[in-house]
Amino acid sequence: MILETFGADDRVVVEACRLDAVDPSPDQLHPDERPAIRQAVAKRRREFIAGRLLARRAAGRWGRPALVLPMAADRAPRWPDSLRGSITHCGQWCAAALCRATDGIAIGIDLEDHPRIDDSLVPMFMTARERHRLEDHPQGERALLTTLVFSAKEAAFKAQYAVTRAPMDFQDLETAVDLAAGCFRTTVRSGSHGHPMDGSVLPGRFFRTDGLVGTCVLIDDPVVDRCRTATG
Repeated sequence: MILETFGADDRVVVEACRLDAVDPSPDQLHPDERPAIRQAVAKRRREFIAGRLLARRAAGRWGRPALVLPMAADRAPRWPDSLRGSITHCGQWCAAALCRATDGIAIGIDLEDHPRIDDSLVPMFMTARERHRLEDHPQGERALLTTLVFSAKEAAFKAQYAVTRAPMDFQDLETAVDLAAGCFRTTVRSGSHGHPMDGSVLPGRFFRTDGLVGTCVLIDDPVVDRCRTATG
């Protein structure tokens, strides 16, 4: 499900693996990548190494097997100008998705354990309108929808950040989920701190399995071009 959902567009390459299959030795990393996990606990080291190895494997399909991804000051991977990508890990899974900057697209992916969201946290990341929509669904669907909204916003943030490098809050995004169709639409809310993507609608797709939810947002040419103009 991870590969099929995240890699549905043929301009994107995706790799995924179980974290328990990853050797946690930092020797597998490039010297420029190792400082990011020098003080990290074992779980974080495994997640970081898995993400870098998957990104290299994906880049290798485009003839870039030596891809190096140091951690930037904002803690995001520092992708080369020719590539845009997204890495996610959750529970026992890790995935990396890459696209070419020359294709005029940007991607964001996210994996989340389900259920994982405490009800007390819902007002922090769901808008009043999203919470109102939640009440229209049967009780049995609400935990899934809550996790999907959280994950969709994570994916949308990653996709836009690859282009804008602009910060964004959960409340700056509003997501409507279509459970039956396996898709969602996330809108950058008007007036959100003068963000270069203000008013943009970011479509995405999702999958769900027992205990796991995954979301993917692919920003295409018109939005990317608009962001380049606004940030240039």
